Amino acid sequence: MALKLQKGEVRRTWVPFNDQPSQAKFRPVVVLGWSKFGPGEDAVVLTVPITSFDGQAKPLNGDIELDWKACGLTKKSWARARRVWGVDPKIIDQHYCPGRITSSEMSLILLEIEAMF
Repeated sequence: MALKLQKGEVRRTWVPFNDQPSQAKFRPVVVLGWSKFGPGEDAVVLTVPITSFDGQAKPLNGDIELDWKACGLTKKSWARARRVWGVDPKIIDQHYCPGRITSSEMSLILLEIEAMF
């Protein structure tokens, strides 16, 4: 059965660390859509990771604050819009979809991505 994903959904997958790409954390992401890059059409799901802060770290440029409760998350969270990540759909948790971001949040994420080019 093919994985059904929609733009703006919150899902969970493995996301590599910036400073140690060989290491990863299973974390929530925002689905941006399907990419036609890869071995076959619709082979990659484009996402941005969602992060929360423990009080030590602070949001960075490009971090978009989310209405975390509406997204179904358990704590204050931000979408890391400047970390677009192409994910093999086979490693996305098919059973975890607590909610979706608002259209305003999606617009802000897309503006941040556009600003990178």
